[in-house]
Amino acid sequence: MKNWIDEVLKGTAGEGMRTDDFMSFYADIPAGPVQYGQRVEMCETMKPYIGQPQHQIFQEIVAD
Repeated sequence: MKNWIDEVLKGTAGEGMRTDDFMSFYADIPAGPVQYGQRVEMCETMKPYIGQPQHQIFQEIVAD
């Protein structure tokens, strides 16, 4: 079943990835810095996203 993740991934290297696999990779984005003592640096990089809709943040993170 198609969902909004399929639309966001369209045209990227992740196109066609299963939703559950993608969500696992997406969850690892904050897990690494938190686990390895870079939580503050990660939070600083997220500040520009404050106030943006979640789907827009998602698209920008995936594009990076």
